[in-house]
Amino acid sequence: MTNRTGVLDRLGLSYPVLREANPRIVLCSLSGYGQTGPYANRPGHELNFLGLSGFFTVPGRIDGEITRPGVRVGDMAGAMQAAFALTVALAGAAATGQGQGQHIDVSLTESIAGWCALFALPLPDAGDPLKSGLVQGDNDVFRTADGRLLSLATFEDKFWRELRSALGTEFPGLNTDAYDRRAARTAAKEKIHDLLTEVFAAHDYAWWERTLTGIGAPWAPCSPHPNSSSTNHI
Repeated sequence: MTNRTGVLDRLGLSYPVLREANPRIVLCSLSGYGQTGPYANRPGHELNFLGLSGFFTVPGRIDGEITRPGVRVGDMAGAMQAAFALTVALAGAAATGQGQGQHIDVSLTESIAGWCALFALPLPDAGDPLKSGLVQGDNDVFRTADGRLLSLATFEDKFWRELRSALGTEFPGLNTDAYDRRAARTAAKEKIHDLLTEVFAAHDYAWWERTLTGIGAPWAPCSPHPNSSSTNHI
């Protein structure tokens, strides 16, 4: 059941009422902004909770553009926190031997904030978020010659060295040790990204599947959008 804060109280089903009927009851209120505070009674949806939580503070694209995630991150974050809290509450009630329940207040916004805090909190002191190292030019999704998408994640230096050693003869731009360290690749993220975009566009998906798998690169295919113009399917 989805209701705004206070609806259960108006229906005569507040936690004190429920607890009086059954002291063992565990009630979990899962809402956008929590049961108290200045936002408690505001309407809201996924995008609002993401915005307030600091989710969009963390850059996800090399160009810094903010994009709306397709997956309901907030709903999943809140549901996970609620499940954890309920598990602990039920175990706690059983451990006391008295079967005392409790009222759990889970906020979707705070749940999302908890997920992204590790990355978002240092950013105010980092200057330009795009220079913080959270976005790299070689950890991204690239398009092959036949329109397929694949993901590459050569985060560790050894994977980059193996990639550029295997492809350097055909692609002279990769034939250099200038970017063998993560710090160097991050500093030149735009150049690295442009280079890899050109590299992957040179061959079709089947060729890259054989090549990347053959050198043990950290890669994976990306499932195409149902309306994708590509005629190939994973």
